[in-house]
Amino acid sequence: MVLGVCCLSVSADHIAQTQKNGRQVQIMANSELSKGNSDLRSATSKHFAQGETGALASESRKTLLANFGIPGASSTNVLRLEISKAEAFNPDLSIVLVGTNDALNSSKLSSPEQYEQNMRQIIQALQAIGSKVLLITPPPCIEELVLMRHKKTAYGDTPPQERILACHRILGDLAREFQLQLVDFHQIVTERGDLAGEKSLLRNPVNEKSADGVHPTAEGYRLLAQAIADMIKQHKLPHRRIACLGDSITYGAHMTGAGSVAGDTYPGQLAGMLE
Repeated sequence: MVLGVCCLSVSADHIAQTQKNGRQVQIMANSELSKGNSDLRSATSKHFAQGETGALASESRKTLLANFGIPGASSTNVLRLEISKAEAFNPDLSIVLVGTNDALNSSKLSSPEQYEQNMRQIIQALQAIGSKVLLITPPPCIEELVLMRHKKTAYGDTPPQERILACHRILGDLAREFQLQLVDFHQIVTERGDLAGEKSLLRNPVNEKSADGVHPTAEGYRLLAQAIADMIKQHKLPHRRIACLGDSITYGAHMTGAGSVAGDTYPGQLAGMLE
């Protein structure tokens, strides 16, 4: 996973109008969001290129989403790079999914103590701007595939899967402490069965011809979006302006619409479910 983000600069002269599923949609680049631009304009529904992030809304503006996910981001990166963007966007709901790189990426590993401290600061920063916070547990991994890319010695006495479970426990504790709703994506993926099998919700050599073992399939993203939509509706969470923060899973790695709120990314599928 490589850390990288590029914000697209958009002017009024470069904004076009289109249709998505019979409804007009609007897309803004992060450069526009950071200006607090409230004069939303119709734009092309083509997803942004790799490294770019954006926001989409229906013409009725019932729900406006922003995808601030950065491939390779750890909780430290979310804290340093994404919180300020969320603050400028001024969401009434922030969805946070981060921990995979803290647990699995040998160049980004965080101790449980550091991860907890970062997550606590992320929650507090988002609450300070008046946003509700919804936490998502990172999915499990296919450990043998992870160890094809990262040296086993990097994890010391705590193998990758145990590190993911530590993040899971920490998020559960923080959700209880701050009285937050939590979507257990880890459980959703685990309940599907064999992580390395054809029906797995993780990309693997059998179902995607990819030695990935970390990122969800399109079906995995769909089930995540559905679980989030159900949680929002069940607990009547505000969802006029939703900020999606996190790593490459929020970004939508390997999916159509990656880096935006379109296509098979979870923000993209969530947008349709909330209409």
